Amino acid sequence: MADNDLTTLARAKEWLGGDSTSIDATLRSLITRVSGQILGCLNRPTLYYREYSRKFQGKNTNGITLRNWPVLEVTQVITGDETITQAAEGDLDLPGWRLEAWDGIPPGSPQALILNGYSWQEGLWCQVDYAAGYTVTEEYTIASPRQFIPAQTYGLWMRSVEVTNKATGAAFTQVTGTPAAGQYKISQDVYAQYEFAAANDGVTVQILYTYVPYAVEQVTLDMVGELLSRRKRYGIRSASLAGQETSSYDMDPMEKYRGELMPYTLILPLSQDAP
Repeated sequence: MADNDLTTLARAKEWLGGDSTSIDATLRSLITRVSGQILGCLNRPTLYYREYSRKFQGKNTNGITLRNWPVLEVTQVITGDETITQAAEGDLDLPGWRLEAWDGIPPGSPQALILNGYSWQEGLWCQVDYAAGYTVTEEYTIASPRQFIPAQTYGLWMRSVEVTNKATGAAFTQVTGTPAAGQYKISQDVYAQYEFAAANDGVTVQILYTYVPYAVEQVTLDMVGELLSRRKRYGIRSASLAGQETSSYDMDPMEKYRGELMPYTLILPLSQDAP
C-alpha cells in the first residue's frame, strides 16, 4: 500500500465482489492512481497524520489560516526572533496563540491560528510547526484474547500513529512478530486488528490512528471500479444493439464526484501568508 492510498486492496476486493488474486497488481496500481487524482482534486498533500513546518513573511496581522486540517497540535509558533506560547485557557484577553477548535467530525475545515498581544511582524520570517490529519484516539484495556479492532466511526483505519500506556505515557513498540511486554502487532485483512501480549493484561492503552473519511474512501472505490470496468469497453462512448438498446459511459469519473469531494477540498487562496 502506497503512503497516500485512500483505500486498501482488501476493501476494494470486498466492494468489487471478488477474492481472486489474479488482478491484485492491477487493483493496487488503480488505487494508487485514483488516490493521487483525488488528492490533486482536493488540493491537499495527504489526509493522514503528518507534521508540518511552515515559514512565511509577516504582514503585521494577528491571524492566519493553516492550510492542512484538521490540526491536532501546534508545537511551535515564532514571529521574528520571538517564540510565542499558547494562551492560557479561560480569559480570552491573555497573551499567546489560540487555535480554532475542531469538533472531531469530518470533513472539518481550515483552522485559524490567532495571536493575542503579538503579531506576525512585518517583513520578518515567521514559523508555525504543527501536526494535522484525520486521526482518532481510542482506549482499550488489554484482556484475553488481547485483540482490539478499532471502532472506525468516521473512516477506515489506515495506519497506526502511536500506542501509549494511559497511566504512564510510555510508548508501545509495533512489531511484526508475536508481541512481548510493551509491544503490539497489527494484522489487517479488510479491517485492522491490534494484538497485545499477556504480560500487559490489565493495562489501559490509548491507540492513536489515522483514517480516511468514509465519503472520500467511497469515491476512491467507485472510481477504481469504473476504471477497472473500462478494460472491457476501452474508448467506447456509446453503443446500440439492433437499434433497440443504447448505452453510454462516463469518460471523466472525477467530474462526477467533485460535489462529494467538495467539503474536503482546500479552496485557495485562504490568505496571502497562510502556511
